[in-house]
Amino acid sequence: MHANNEVGSIQPIAECARIARVHGIPFHTDAAQSVGKIATQIATLGVDMLSIAGHKLYAPKGIGALYVRNGLALEPLIHGAQHERGRTAGTESAVLCAALGAACTLAMDLAPNENIRNMRDAFWNGLPERFGARVVLNGHPTLRLPNTLNVSFLGAVGSELLARFPQNLVERARAPLP
Repeated sequence: MHANNEVGSIQPIAECARIARVHGIPFHTDAAQSVGKIATQIATLGVDMLSIAGHKLYAPKGIGALYVRNGLALEPLIHGAQHERGRTAGTESAVLCAALGAACTLAMDLAPNENIRNMRDAFWNGLPERFGARVVLNGHPTLRLPNTLNVSFLGAVGSELLARFPQNLVERARAPLP
């Protein structure tokens, strides 16, 4: 997993891939959380296989992609028609494929993530003021996704925590998206 979906920690995939390559082991990483949030170049990571989930970068649900290094042979999961270089049976949805391509093109611009990172950090920096030493960061302190913050409130009860947040913030968090 290139980046953890719960705590946001970014894993040392390039180093893991290098070790696997030295030992002749094909290496796959799940980049569903990282694509569109941090730089995710296959050449830099050095992986043999990389998968993404379209809905994680605003493509429709039901579309994803698997990069497979040239020359790496994979056994098909389902035998039958020879689609996708013999890797799958069935016909791909051209519309979903186009949507994934468009989403990936948009996701190449990582600049908006800096604003998200700033908001995450401002929120994180404000928590100790409100909760003191009872708040603990889960995951890596710096090598983490810009959009993920996972914390523990030691000895706290959820309803008591919500009571300490400004009411308008709680109401906005509960409101349905437009």
